[in-house]
Parts: sequence; C-alpha cells; structure tokens
Amino acid sequence: MIAESEIYRGFSCPQAGLDDEFLELVVTEHAHQTVQKFIECFKGRMELQGEGLGSVLSNWLQCEDTFETVWNAAFGEVFAAVFRNGADDIERRAAVAALRLHERGHLGEWELQLSKPVRFRFDRWLLPPADAMQVSATARSVTLNVRTENAWRKSTFRQSENGWETTNAEAMPVLIRPGIRWTILAAESLAPSSAALLQMEVFDSSDADVDTQPELLLRTCDAAVSLIAEFANIYLAWVSRVLRDLIPLRAKPGIFTSGSTDLSPGVMCVSNQEHPWALADVLVHEATHQYLYIARRLGKMDDGKDETLYFSPFRNTGRPIYNILITYHAFANVLLFYRTVLGHGLPADEVSALTVEKRVQELEEKLQPLEQALESTTSLTPLGLALWEPLRGQLQA
Repeated sequence: MIAESEIYRGFSCPQAGLDDEFLELVVTEHAHQTVQKFIECFKGRMELQGEGLGSVLSNWLQCEDTFETVWNAAFGEVFAAVFRNGADDIERRAAVAALRLHERGHLGEWELQLSKPVRFRFDRWLLPPADAMQVSATARSVTLNVRTENAWRKSTFRQSENGWETTNAEAMPVLIRPGIRWTILAAESLAPSSAALLQMEVFDSSDADVDTQPELLLRTCDAAVSLIAEFANIYLAWVSRVLRDLIPLRAKPGIFTSGSTDLSPGVMCVSNQEHPWALADVLVHEATHQYLYIARRLGKMDDGKDETLYFSPFRNTGRPIYNILITYHAFANVLLFYRTVLGHGLPADEVSALTVEKRVQELEEKLQPLEQALESTTSLTPLGLALWEPLRGQLQA
C-alpha cells in the first residue's frame, strides 16, 4: 500500500510529480475495458444500423494506444452508454468513437443509418447534419460521405502537421501552442454528455447559452496560457496534459464560472469573458478536476462511514467529506498557482497585483475549514489521503 500511496500522490498537484507512464496506463486500460464492455452489450445493435462499425472498435481492442487517443469526450460517451443508462443512442456513440479513432490514424470502413440527423465532429471540423454516413479511413486520409435531406455530401480529410485539413466542412477555432491543441466548441458539436454538463446546477444553462463568439475565448485563452507560462510554468504542463475542448458560455454580469464532468474527458465549460487572470484561475481549477476524475478510476476516496456534513465556505453550506475533498483539491491548487505567480515576479501594476493578492487572501481563508475537516475525518482511503496531504504540505512549506 505504501508504493500505491506514493504513486497516487502525483494526482494531488504538479509539485508532487505525476508518473506519466502510470497516468497513461490508468486511462488507456480504462478505455479498453469500457469499449470491450460496450461491444459485448451492443454489438448486435451497432451492426443492425452501422455495417462495419463494430469491427472498427473490435480491431482497435487488439492495438496498444496512447493517452492522447482515449482522453477524449468520445470515450466518455461510450462509458455513459454502458454505465450511466445511455443505451438509447448506441449507433451515434459508436460512430463518435470510430471517428475519434480515425482522427488518430486507425483504419476502417463502415456505414451508418440514424433515425434523426446528427452533426458529427471530425477533429476541429463540424460536419453537416447527417441521417446516414459512409466512412473510409486510412492512416492519413479519411473520406466522409454524409446524407443531408436526401442529398449526399462528400468531404475528404488529409493529415497535416496541425491536424486534419479539408475544404468542405465548417472549422471550429483551435488554440495551438507547444503542447497545447484546444478546440473551442460550437453548440452544434456538443455530445450529449457535454450538453448535459450545461444543465448542471452551477450553470442552469442549455445549448442556447453556448456563446457565439468563440474567437473571444480563443484570444483570452492565449493570454491566460501566456500568464501561466510566464509566472507559474509548473502549472502549464498540469493544465495542458488534460484539457482538450472548451465550451464558451455567454457572459453574465458579475459572474465568472466554469465546470466539467467525468463523462466528458478533457472538456470544460467557461464564461466567455475577456479576463485572462480569471481564465487562468479556472483552467487550473478544472484541470485539477480532470486529474481527480482519472484518480477516481482507481477506487474510492472515502469509505462512506463519515456522515458528517462539514461547512464549506465555497458553497456556504454543509457538504459530505467527499465533496470537501474535491473542493479542497481544486482550490488548493489554485492557491498554489497564485503563490507561485507571486513568487515569480508578477508585474506591480495595480490591477494584476491587487487581483492576485486579493484572490490569495480569499482562498487562504476559505480553505482553512476544509483542511480542518480533512484532518479530523477517519474515512479517507489511501487514495483520498494521497489527493490532499501533499497539497497541505506544499501550502505549509
């Protein structure tokens, strides 16, 4: 258990050092098991409406693949079908997974019939609404023939240094920097699990609330990443390793919010406002949640015996110890991020200095009762302890 606890600590914060091979193993093995179960449950349904589709997924199971391939919302869709009562949309989920595999160079040919039109995504490209598809994929060329209102439309995609290129599809904006390739999603491109994210209590939103100004988020993202790189570079890899897609939400006065879910790996929603420091803050916060989603695949973080509701200043109400752990994990990383910023020469201009120092003071005050709760409970498992104790050590250093 000591060895396990040590390797778990890497999920707590970048300062603890995460074993990349272990991360890759956890995520790829989870994806293989999920797809295997998906095929066992739904192979007949897939082949009924999608000739060859099941074979693409089955052939992939014979391959070793990478974190980059499977850390994607497509695999969240497959997981939802098997484990979260998502069996009402099997053909579309299978097609989304197959398209993701083709993006990553896997071969295959298949056809699909759908009961209603769906807008699929291929890499950064949004396809027309389709009620039928014909797909032929080689390692560097993919042809998608989609039927819209009884008319067929063919698009050919060719692999390039910056992803796939075509002249016959709608492009979504992409932020490309060393180690970063983030797509700004359009409302039409959202998979059901990502769309469900918008309906969470924190948003009370819908597809209609996805912002129509993706270029604004693209610019703010670029500025936020520059801030992280310049003043807290240790968090640049922490963020870039797990974030892939951003959903811009229409700005609401006085509110800057964000969110994510384990059913959409690499995806986050965020208020579309031109505040680079606020965006840097939530990039660290939501990236940290992504690591927790991965760690949760290794087992439970508490034994369920502690029924106490501990006060959380972040929600201004009592919360179970598991939610206290989640909250501490995310906001303690944000606090470490800002302390790192202050220690690396933040410019002394009034706006940035006051913003960061005020945020540090706020986080220090609000984290204190959470830390006391985590210290007092006896219900945390070795995995749960490994998620917060390294953070406490870093904050007390």
